[in-house]
Amino acid sequence: MGIDRAGPGTVYWTVENAFSTARLPPCRPVSRVHRQNGLGENQKSMRSPVATDRITPWPTTPESLVGKRYGRFSPDGSEFVITSPRTPRPWANIIANPRFGLAITQSGSGFTWIDNSQLAVIARWQQDLVQDSSGKFLYARDADSGVVWSLAPAPVWPVYDSYLCRHGMGYTVFETEFAGIRASWTITIHPDQTAEVWLVTLTNAAEESRRIELSAFLEWCCGVAPSPRREFHKLFIETRFDPDRRAIYARNHMWEVPDPRFGHWNKDFPYTSAFASTEPVLSAQGDKAGFVGAYNGLARPEALGEETWKARFGRHEDPVAALRSAILLKPGESKSVGYVLAADEQAPALDAMLDGLLDVEAIADCRDRTRDQWRRLLA
Repeated sequence: MGIDRAGPGTVYWTVENAFSTARLPPCRPVSRVHRQNGLGENQKSMRSPVATDRITPWPTTPESLVGKRYGRFSPDGSEFVITSPRTPRPWANIIANPRFGLAITQSGSGFTWIDNSQLAVIARWQQDLVQDSSGKFLYARDADSGVVWSLAPAPVWPVYDSYLCRHGMGYTVFETEFAGIRASWTITIHPDQTAEVWLVTLTNAAEESRRIELSAFLEWCCGVAPSPRREFHKLFIETRFDPDRRAIYARNHMWEVPDPRFGHWNKDFPYTSAFASTEPVLSAQGDKAGFVGAYNGLARPEALGEETWKARFGRHEDPVAALRSAILLKPGESKSVGYVLAADEQAPALDAMLDGLLDVEAIADCRDRTRDQWRRLLA
């Protein structure tokens, strides 16, 4: 696959019959938005990555804010702030560095890829403009009352006391409050490494102490998406849990990419993937049935109500990554937790990446660097 440019704004795609190397060529388009002659005459155009002209700022007066029913641009134009999770269609943010990227909507639905967003998808996702409820999730459960909610609308779709989704340049933030717990969840991509990082801060707004169980969940794809043979494809994904690194690893032994020598299927996915937490892991699960439960849904997984999880990892499971941690919050207290989703061709390099990022301060620094990098790029 390659790109031929005939001039600014013109892109032609060429697709070859086979990939001869493990590294897939990334696509790096850059888009910009013009505002001309007032609102209603917006013009979207494509520019080459070397474009040096500045983005025309959006107006900052309240009367001229767009999309007021569902959200608005921030006064400086650097974020679109969504105030209602039930937008007419999913409103997504695409965040990427040259090799690693993610898509995330205002519901929290989305997926992650490395090097190619169709042929090398890390986390499984179903594109559904109606439900918009598949992807990577964070669940919270009150250990005393048993009440469960999600820190982004999907997949539980709770009725929040307050909700904001801020799609920014290189990051997305969910700010919610439910049952006296305020949550801020930032998702971004490392500016240089093949890693996606989450920074979660929980604050107890109630007058009594709270015991919260925080569970992160994703379903492994580790290959081509969409996968029309999911039940067959999952047989080749191998998972394991490393309690010392608080990480779940995944490898795929079948990659449906044409190869001039071996043909389809007889080729390993060239990357090892991992999902890890900065917080001690109370429970871990690598099988979807063990987490969700038979004939159940992601809106209320059975495992969230179980005191212990019967963990299943290895081959021939339904491969997922679920990590549960216990958070104790005194009245007015805040606690931050980080998560890292990363991939690399070499397992030692992946471990080194996790070791360098599995710290709340390191993740916060990554968030700040990515945000500043995009602001400099688009200034």
